Formats: sequence, structure tokens, C-alpha cells
Amino acid sequence: MLVEVNGTKVLGYVQADEEYEREFLNNNTGYIKYEFNFLEKTECYEFKNGKIGLKENWEDIKNGLEVKEEIASFKELQEYKIKQINKNYEDEVESLIKGIPLTERTTWSIQEEEARRYLQDNNAEIPFLYNLSINRGIDVAILAQKVIEKAKLYATALGRLTGKRQKLEDKILLCTTKEELEVIDV
Repeated sequence: MLVEVNGTKVLGYVQADEEYEREFLNNNTGYIKYEFNFLEKTECYEFKNGKIGLKENWEDIKNGLEVKEEIASFKELQEYKIKQINKNYEDEVESLIKGIPLTERTTWSIQEEEARRYLQDNNAEIPFLYNLSINRGIDVAILAQKVIEKAKLYATALGRLTGKRQKLEDKILLCTTKEELEVIDV
């Protein structure tokens, strides 16, 4: 949706922060913290009177500035939904590789290629895999098998996520009305 916050119109959505929502409900502190997602996450607050405002304008927030919802154009909504799909996709892919250093991830194709070569011919030249097995203290044949298994798991998960992303994007691109776009959950 297109939202006006303190006079600035942005395309985004407001989402409650659960911790602050609990605090509001349990302690009656008078506000709920929200994340307002558009170009970047920005904190918003909703007060008992239902008014919402940006953190940067704390004094105005206490006085209760309003967020006015406006209707986004079809094209804006379509672009926004595709950006959300891509962001969700990137987040899900990132969760697959979380905690693995980038430099190590760049070796995955080398590991897989050498593992496949080794499994076809155990006399094949495999400098990376050989050194990896020596330094890990794992037999190269066992390591080659593990590399192939992990490569299959990653390819399967990545294929599933990519297919999901592409399917959602296709659905959005086939829409001809805003009503059709609004019912697609990204």
C-alpha cells in the first residue's frame, strides 16, 4: 500500500513488533513499536489513541501524528510485490548458508567438481579436496561422498526456493487488476 507518514508518501507496510506488542498489552505503556518497511526498516509507534508516527519525530508522535493510507497504482503494487518476493527469496537462501563464510562458499563448485572426478577415478588430480581431507583428518573417499551429498541437498533446497519465487512472480505478472494482486500472499 502507499502510505503517508509525516507528509512523506512511501510504498510499504506496517508490521507489529511482537516484543513491544506484548509490552503494550501487558504493561499498558501506551504504544506498540512497529517496523515500517519501504526502502529500509524504520521504527514507528502506535499510541493508545491509534495514532502512528516515526521514531525520529518523537515529540510529534506523542502528540499523535496519523499515518494516512492511500491507494497505490496497479504498477506500484505489482513492483512492490515482486520486490517483496525477491527479498523473501534472498532471506530464505541466506538462511541456507547462514554461518558459512563467503570464501568457503566460493569453493563449493571446486569441491563438487573434484569430488565427482575422484569418485569416477580415485587417481584423479584433486588438489583442493586432497588438502581439505588431510587438514580435516577425513579419508578423501568419505569426504568426496559427503561433498556430493551436501551438493545434492543444497541444489534441492535452492531449486525449491527458486521455483517458489518464480511461481509467485509469474502469478503477479499475470494479474490484470489490483484486486488480483492484493490476494496474492508473498
